[in-house]
Amino acid sequence: MSDATTPRLKVSREGIVLIKSFEGFRPHAVRGEDGRWIIGYGHTASAREGLSVGEQDAELLLQYDLLPVVRALNERAPAGLNQHQFDALASFAISVGVERFLASDVLQRLNEGRAGLAADALIGWPEAASPEVRLRRRAAERALFVADPGSAVTLADLLAAPLPAPVEPEPVAVTADARAAAVAALLGETPPTGAEAEPGPPPEAPAPPAAPGNGVYLSRYSPYAAAMIGPLPGLLPLAPAAADADAPEPAVDAAPTEAPASEAETAPLVPITPEPLHLGPVIPLVSPAPSISPFPALEEPLVLTPLTDADMVSAERPVWPEEARAPAPVDDETVLFGDEPTAPVMRHEVEPAGPRRFDWSETGAFLFMGGVGLAACAFSAAAFRLAVEEPSPMGETVVLGWALALIGVICVGVSSWNLYVRWGKTD
Repeated sequence: MSDATTPRLKVSREGIVLIKSFEGFRPHAVRGEDGRWIIGYGHTASAREGLSVGEQDAELLLQYDLLPVVRALNERAPAGLNQHQFDALASFAISVGVERFLASDVLQRLNEGRAGLAADALIGWPEAASPEVRLRRRAAERALFVADPGSAVTLADLLAAPLPAPVEPEPVAVTADARAAAVAALLGETPPTGAEAEPGPPPEAPAPPAAPGNGVYLSRYSPYAAAMIGPLPGLLPLAPAAADADAPEPAVDAAPTEAPASEAETAPLVPITPEPLHLGPVIPLVSPAPSISPFPALEEPLVLTPLTDADMVSAERPVWPEEARAPAPVDDETVLFGDEPTAPVMRHEVEPAGPRRFDWSETGAFLFMGGVGLAACAFSAAAFRLAVEEPSPMGETVVLGWALALIGVICVGVSSWNLYVRWGKTD
């Protein structure tokens, strides 16, 4: 047993991974076969209907469930356990329960110093699961228990541990005496004693071999999809060998009671020939009597005549005269259908349009308007300067400056836009 000076062990990360792999993660609470709710990695203490948990919180609940297991192992298990053995026992204890672990033969053999027998005893505690996986966890725990404490163990190595060979129970023979004893015990009667075995019929004498002899070898064949016995068709029977005639007949013990049976068994087989098929008389087909046609009778019989030349008349096609072939005269020289230039397809094939020529009749008025606008802007600036230097009592100079500025802006804007439209844009 462990004492106070022995360091207390804890479940390592390898043990946590082993337990999580077999317990399985349940994000929502599910009801087990025993009626209890289970959530996370096998947690049942605080599981309720409708609860949900994440993986990190589920691992914290698993650490909480391992606290009594770790305490029991440190208090009741021997002190010489290594980390692998401690992890394997922790997985086993949380699987079967702490109370069952403390009363198990695994802990008993471990306290007796027989670690190998304790590892083998793990196999005797299979989980209540399907037959394919009920021993997988115990085999992984046993592999972790006997692993080298100085080397790391992966989950893949534990899951690849070989399973023990299944031991089939010996079949129990149920005899008539045992059945009668069970019925008598059920009815409260005295079970009957076993009667002596009745002598069976004497063993039959071996039948003598069939006499080789009649020169016909029978074989089974099925030419009509039915089993028949007889000589093979198309093959002649083999001639009997001369040595068969000189062979001595075997001595047969007289058995009057079994003679008819032996004679029936050794009687040669009679070939069966198929009976010929008797066909009935052939009944000729009788055509039905002619009936009256619903169509009226022809006055004259229809006569087929050969094809004559009169029937081969072809229709004459009119000839197109030369006058109709000549083109109609054109009164004027108006071209109705002229060849249009091919539109360019690519962008670099577009011919740039030439700039507009300057025309004073179109742009002269707008140039004059632009000049007037610039002059109005200049007079407006002069009026604002005069208003600053010599301000008038009524502010007439400032009003005049704003009016000139507005006129100048309008004139310059209108003239600039019209000059741009008529002179600056291309066709």
